[in-house]
This record gives sequence, C-alpha cells and structure tokens, in this order.
Amino acid sequence: MSSLHDSIFVADNLLPQQDHAALWEFFSAQSFDRVHDGGLTRVYRLTDGESWISSGHYLRIHEEPASDVPPSGGISENPLMRLFQAMFADERFRTVAGGFAPWSHLSFNCSLYPPGCALGWHADKGHSAAFIYYVHPQWRDSWGGELLLQSPATAEGAEEGGATSCASMAHDDFYSPISMARDPALGDGYYLAPKPNRLVVFRSGIRHMVKRVEPSAGEAFRASISGFFTIPGDEQR
Repeated sequence: MSSLHDSIFVADNLLPQQDHAALWEFFSAQSFDRVHDGGLTRVYRLTDGESWISSGHYLRIHEEPASDVPPSGGISENPLMRLFQAMFADERFRTVAGGFAPWSHLSFNCSLYPPGCALGWHADKGHSAAFIYYVHPQWRDSWGGELLLQSPATAEGAEEGGATSCASMAHDDFYSPISMARDPALGDGYYLAPKPNRLVVFRSGIRHMVKRVEPSAGEAFRASISGFFTIPGDEQR
C-alpha cells in the first residue's frame, strides 16, 4: 500500500523482519506512565480509557526549518534510527512530505493501548505532520484499534469548531485545547488497521481518532511509535 491521498502516506512491511523485531524489543524495554498520571491530559477524553505512554524525545533533522527530506545515509545500528532511515528513503513518502510545512525535528514516544482504550476525534495543530508505526508482533481484525482519518477534502471544507448552541457545547468546551475536536461536520474518510510493521504519515489538520481496542485482544495491546514533524515550541494539540 502507498499513498491514499496527497496528504496521507501508508507503507506496509516497511522494515525487514529482523528490524521490526528489534523495534519490538526496544519498545518492550521502555518505561510507561498512564496518560493522566501527571494530571488530566485533555487530548484524551475521560471516556477514552487510560492508555500508556513513554517519555518523549526530540531528534533534530534540519538545522533550520525546511520541508524537504534529508537523503538516507548508511544503515544505523540503532533500530529506531533504522525506522526513520527507511521512512526517509521511500520515494513515495518523499513525494507526500514535499507538501508539509517546514519542520526541523521529529518528536516521538511509544504508546500502549490495552483493551478498553481509544482516542477520540481530534486534529493536531502546531505540527507539519504526524506519523505512526505499529510495533506489535501480531494483530487480529477482531481486536479493534483502527486509525480513522477524515477525508482531507471534508476537513478543508469544514469550519473549525462548527456552529452549535452554547448550551449544547457546554461539556465539549472542557476539551477546547483539542484543536477542531468539536467540529460536527460529517463526511467520508479512511480506516487503517494497525497492521504490524505498517507506517502511516499524514499532514497536520486532518481529523482522526483511534478506535477502542476490544476485550477480545485479551493481554495483547496496540503498540506504536508515534510523533510529529515539528518545530519545538510550536506545538498545540
């Protein structure tokens, strides 16, 4: 699979199997905290359950913000760097990335969604684009956890915040830091299963959500390395 749209890129089997396995080992060695352990994080609604995240990291790619993608160098011994090298080396990705706003860093962390966890509709702002790489070694369609993406055409045609009465939005106002979370526009879009070794990249401003991981997953969980093409200090969610 390749680009779904000029703002959305999908690559299956991005890495050789041994590199995917090395990233699973890297993921398994991380320390995780519940998303609300440090206080209420409003991008996660109270109905989303409590997923888990690792510490965040920044990786400088450009000295000055730019929209191009650096050339891929030699193969790194670091499994995380091999992920980014494989992403940058994909010509289809480079075409999609040419439309991103200028950025300088990759910010990223690991996230873990056990059964019962989801992430409601939102659109990230203050970034050029987002990426998600699925690290878990297996996934079944009955386990849920799909990524839903609103069609960029629908998103571009909708007014941020929508038009509803103050009374009906009283509780949604609590989540106002979530950009465009209140947008009531209905439209078409895409769903992407969290297939192991799949990379998804999409431009900032596209509304998206993570469907709930189902109880049938048992002790399995949705595992991803995700983050943003960004400029530190510009972030909003």
